[in-house]
Order: sequence, then structure tokens, then C-alpha cells
Amino acid sequence: MSSAARITCPMCGHPLGRGTIEEVSIEFSTLNICGHCGFGLDLRWRGRGSALALPTPDVVLITPKADLTSQLDAMLPSGVRSETVEEPSDALGIYARALRRETPLSAIFVMTRGRDQLWSDISVAIRSLEEGFKVLQPVPIWYISSANLNAVEVSTFEELADIYWRECVDGQEHQSLLELAPQLFA
Repeated sequence: MSSAARITCPMCGHPLGRGTIEEVSIEFSTLNICGHCGFGLDLRWRGRGSALALPTPDVVLITPKADLTSQLDAMLPSGVRSETVEEPSDALGIYARALRRETPLSAIFVMTRGRDQLWSDISVAIRSLEEGFKVLQPVPIWYISSANLNAVEVSTFEELADIYWRECVDGQEHQSLLELAPQLFA
């Protein structure tokens, strides 16, 4: 057995270390939680959470191409930070973390969807999360894709606020994002 024992979350089993512990304030108490599953950690972690907490991004990008983050960050104004995830469910976790810290996102860009998932499912999940947190101003959600939408998805988008669809040529999603982002944050 190694001398450097790994400490893991008792609920999900993910390692607890730099960037995986969040500190939240509930009424007059401070609680440290696992940044992955939200499980409340005991008082041994008090005070370490803020030093180890993940920074909250301003923009979340859902795409299978991870190396796009540095290109996007270079085009955004200084102080605006992006985070890239591959799955829409990961973006929900980041947005929930931002809402818990009361630092809302500037935008969510979606260029991929989950398996057996409609494009509109992502928007419905995000708006449901906002409803649960009683968000007054919904985050703009930008879809950049060459996919064709069916009538059900179009009607769902029409019912929700601040949903934008940008069509592009197949394979040009990332280029379209890099053209669009500077205009949105100018």
C-alpha cells in the first residue's frame, strides 16, 4: 500500500483533491461538498473547500473537440473564461455549480447532443434547472449544428426563452462558433 493514500468521496468514490471540493453557504453555516456529486463532506474539510474549489466559467461549450477551448478563450474578452465538456449532462453540473455560487453563466454553446437525446432535451433540462434555482434571467443557449430539427424540437424551442439555432455546413460547427463568439461578447 502506498504511503500517499487517496481520499475519495464516500458517496461517488471520486478522488477528493484540488479542484474537486466546493464550499457552499447554507443560511449561517458553511458546508463542503464533493464537486462531482454534491455529497456533503464532514467538518475535516472546512476551510479547504475555497482553496480547492473549481473556478466557475462564464461560458460552457458542449462539443467533442476539447482543443477548441484555447482558441475560444483567445477570442473572448479578458476575464471571460470558457470550459469545454463532451456531454450535455456535464454542462448541467457546471451550470448548477455556477448557480449555487450565484455567478450565472454568460452563454452555453451546444454543438453535440447525447446519445438518444433530442436537441431540445438539453434546453428543457437547463430551463428546469433554472426554475429550480428561481433564476430570473435565463442563460442564452446557442446551438451550432448542421443537423435538421423535427417539428417537435422546433415547437419546444419556440416555447422556451433565449434559445438560438445557428445552421452551418456539416463539419464547420467549430468554425461557425469561432466566427460567432466575438460578435456576442463585443
